[in-house]
Amino acid sequence: MDTKTRIAVLISTYNGQAFVEEQVQSILSQAIDPLKIELHVYIRDDGSSDRTRDILAKLADAHPDIIRIQTKAPGNIGVKRSFFVLVQDPEIDADYFFLADQDDIWEPDKITKTLAAFQPEKSSLPLGVYSDLWLADANGHSTGKSMSEQARWPKNLAVDYQYLSFDYRVTGAAFAFNRTAKKLFTQIPNAFIPLVNMHDSFMALILSVCGKLIQIDEPLVLYRQHGDNLIGGLKKKRSLIETLNNKKREEGQLIVDNLLLDAFLKKQRLTIRQDQRAIIDLYVDYFNNVHHAFKRVATSVKIYHIMHHPRKRVSFILIAFFDVIDMIAPYDEIKAALA
Repeated sequence: MDTKTRIAVLISTYNGQAFVEEQVQSILSQAIDPLKIELHVYIRDDGSSDRTRDILAKLADAHPDIIRIQTKAPGNIGVKRSFFVLVQDPEIDADYFFLADQDDIWEPDKITKTLAAFQPEKSSLPLGVYSDLWLADANGHSTGKSMSEQARWPKNLAVDYQYLSFDYRVTGAAFAFNRTAKKLFTQIPNAFIPLVNMHDSFMALILSVCGKLIQIDEPLVLYRQHGDNLIGGLKKKRSLIETLNNKKREEGQLIVDNLLLDAFLKKQRLTIRQDQRAIIDLYVDYFNNVHHAFKRVATSVKIYHIMHHPRKRVSFILIAFFDVIDMIAPYDEIKAALA
């Protein structure tokens, strides 16, 4: 009887010729027992115009039993849709699924430590595990600083739905989930995908109310910083108007993500705790009253009280006095997707 734990690593690539081979090699070099763990890497290229596809073909030829190139939905469909093509593919089956970015580097024990975090939990529950990440330079060398330090994530604060409803925390490059969670994610409607912030943050939001998220404080990924792939204090300077619009867009996106979560729960007829339902209803009320200034401010005051960090006071001002929804998409377009 085959008792191996099956692992599926899902990667979407796009013009990643400079880094993708190093990332794939770091996955192939994981410190795992092949008698206990069966590893497969599924890669979908999103219409690269450089040598990425040639590099992937070479890697697949060298490791035909491990690497499989996904050819469904060819062409450039964007990173969100590209990852969802992999996540929702019924032919990709495993016990656990790991997301991976094309330009990062995995620590050798990433798989074993992630699996250890899954083990105490019941597999019938939708589960997600995420770790911290090392920030790395363009050459893949660690800066010695973790993402939690750079982003100044609050310590000793539960990363639950209340937290995630108004902040991003789970990074796809450090995220894994079980088969039960995958079954849940396959039910996400195609109409939602263009509207969500990112594939990883929306999946984490779903698990925060429908399952469980498990945090590993240790960094298990080298998160390469280059070009537009910058976070925190490493970002390029922007004008005041650019900064304001980006902040308005971020707050609008968080509200839209919660609206999509509400619609997903209703479509799937899933029930959640009353305290979670009360929070979701605040975002629904905000959306319904976004064109009524007084009601919008009143709802924003209620949302303010669930914000987890003093820095979010700026967010309160933005959502109270601006229509941040239209930064994401026209009101009627969002309403149609929710129907």
